[in-house]
Amino acid sequence: LLEAPKMDLTAHITTFSTHPTDDSISAVDAPPVPDWPFCLVYDLETDSNVPRGNSGFNRDDFLFRQMQFTCACALALPSDAILRGNPAEAILAAGCRFTFWRDVAPKGGSPVAKLLDLFDKAEVIVGFNSLGFDAPVIRRFYKFRSTAGTLPPEQRYLLHRAKTLDIMARVRDASGTHFKLQAMLESNRLAGKSGDGADAVALWRRAEAAGA
Repeated sequence: LLEAPKMDLTAHITTFSTHPTDDSISAVDAPPVPDWPFCLVYDLETDSNVPRGNSGFNRDDFLFRQMQFTCACALALPSDAILRGNPAEAILAAGCRFTFWRDVAPKGGSPVAKLLDLFDKAEVIVGFNSLGFDAPVIRRFYKFRSTAGTLPPEQRYLLHRAKTLDIMARVRDASGTHFKLQAMLESNRLAGKSGDGADAVALWRRAEAAGA
């Protein structure tokens, strides 16, 4: 794996969240989709883990019909700055981060409508195991009417998959080895993960139990 210097990225990102700070808020005014060409990096957390070792278990059906996302985060990075080879810090300083919550949506609408709009406009969509996990989990939300066009839901979904760079899948296909994200971060001398999907599931359930 290519090596890169360690960077503290958190201070360089403009943050937008669709999670309300007032319990009386029932509609979401998400920030607009950037009007400049961008690359979109995204990730999901969910409310459960994928069962393992069950005979006859249909993983794809479970992701599409049963597993629910709890939080989706996306980072829009300017394509021009990436193509010019600008320093990572400068690229991140010009980026925008979006956060979407499962339980926060306009009445009768989708909690990830703006995320799918970002997918529409992104020149490339980047994720880690996103083709095999994240995209199937939010596939059900493609049934909601698009604000950006009139493409049939399935065609829109496939177009988004077609322009996705799934880092895990690309490295696996090139090397024949399934590398964990933590291993890739360590090999590139980047800060490691602060937790994993199982932690996110536990935190979500704890918040639900507390009525948060």
